[in-house]
Amino acid sequence: MKTIISDLGNVIVTVNEEYLNKFNTPETLCFLKNLEKGKISEQEFIRKIYKKKVMNLEEFHETFISIFKPNKEMIEFLKTLKGKYKLIILSNTNKIHIDFLKRKFPEIFFFDSYLLSFEIGSRKPEEETFRKVVEQAGCKPEECLYIDDVREFTDAAKKQGMETIHYRSFPQFKQDFQNIIK
Repeated sequence: MKTIISDLGNVIVTVNEEYLNKFNTPETLCFLKNLEKGKISEQEFIRKIYKKKVMNLEEFHETFISIFKPNKEMIEFLKTLKGKYKLIILSNTNKIHIDFLKRKFPEIFFFDSYLLSFEIGSRKPEEETFRKVVEQAGCKPEECLYIDDVREFTDAAKKQGMETIHYRSFPQFKQDFQNIIK
């Protein structure tokens, strides 16, 4: 194993799903996917959300930005692997969230590189996304370990030849990791 690739949400930071459920309509999810692919700007996204009267400005900031909390066990564990493995973040995310995370939790930005959907123009589980991360890793897919909390995404990475861990909890992850690294 040469490279460890991790998702961000619900692996490195936990996400308050209750708040996210406010965005769980077909229309708002479409806006969010376009934001995460870099197809619309943050301003356009916010304008579309307000136009549909999904929420007011205060609710938007509380809901959309303040939904994260660092997963301290996972962060500390991965920090011990820095230098032994190349560490990469692969995340379906947007500039609003990344800017907030950089300000609020700078301690999570210790990875060697970041492939963020809004910058690369594709999202997981698209094959193109996994090709880009393997290219960034600079090794063969079978030399990569991919960690994600979404089974559909780990299945897609596995189809590309990567070793995967479906993250559900830190103790489960650590056990799975030790089994793979043996």
